[in-house]
Amino acid sequence: MDRLFAGAIPALLGFLADPDPRRWQVLARLAVAGLMSMARREDVVDAGPEAAVPWVEAALRGEERPAVGGGGGGGGLRLYPVRDGSGLPLLLIGDSRVKPQGLSALAVLDDRPEAVAGDGAEHRRRWKAWLCWGNVLQFLNPSGEGRADGLQLARTALDAFDASLLAATAGQAGGLLTALREDRQGTGLTDAGAEPERGADVRLTDSGTGAVANTGGTTPTALERTMAWQLVLRELSYMGDPAIEKLARTLAERSDVPPPEAGWDTRGVSRPLELAWPTARIAVVLAEDAQDTGYLTECHAAGWHVGEAAAWDETELAALLREARTGVTDEGGGGA
Repeated sequence: MDRLFAGAIPALLGFLADPDPRRWQVLARLAVAGLMSMARREDVVDAGPEAAVPWVEAALRGEERPAVGGGGGGGGLRLYPVRDGSGLPLLLIGDSRVKPQGLSALAVLDDRPEAVAGDGAEHRRRWKAWLCWGNVLQFLNPSGEGRADGLQLARTALDAFDASLLAATAGQAGGLLTALREDRQGTGLTDAGAEPERGADVRLTDSGTGAVANTGGTTPTALERTMAWQLVLRELSYMGDPAIEKLARTLAERSDVPPPEAGWDTRGVSRPLELAWPTARIAVVLAEDAQDTGYLTECHAAGWHVGEAAAWDETELAALLREARTGVTDEGGGGA
């Protein structure tokens, strides 16, 4: 059970050591079932599949939930809105119509700008919990056959979310992953924005969104690099650390810095590296993590050169990454 919550790398190594999906499904169900007792009795409702759809959509968005009864499709569902110890909201759905009882769980991170900027430290705590629950919830439906849903969702994707796609609501598809494979709209798992045309030039704007100019002359390598930076900046917006995001935007404007990984889990390090270049083993970490000697010891023992955003000079960081790509092992730079 501990491996489920130890981070992505320990969870992956644990699964590789014991790759029995049924056993991991049992562990995930136990972890999620433990949350049910945290739901307030007055918030738990019984509903049929049809009646559950608008209730689920409102609950995920944090809006006032409509009244429901046991009808609307024959009943059979019990809905539990809960928050974990970090304050992260999750919605649990028990389905008594299947044997063994179906159990779905959806974790929602509020990634809207006002939420990210409003309580930075608390938001980062919820973001880390969101990542951790993602490692757990995926095992609720290990076969992908649509008997349950266990997924992470972002608040900004919920305007287009259709709860009738859930396995428990027995609607248009057999679960969200099935709907995703069939390219259905309303999963909340894909970018609602239009993808740029092949050959278009995508440039970063001040807000971090992409502005597309149809130049027709952009090479695929340049396009892929810019798109990769776009994804990194989006992930950083979930984390809510202004200093790291500012440094990342500055690095993204340079042509000599490859896109990093955001929220990188690595073996031997107990918490994610906020901005990491795994090949070079260079990373930017939270200021609070940079003050944690135990965490720094883990990073150094794992061969990582790390520092908080304020400790890195963009030119020196770019030089270190360039040297790492060419095989030079200079240990300069502002990181620890």
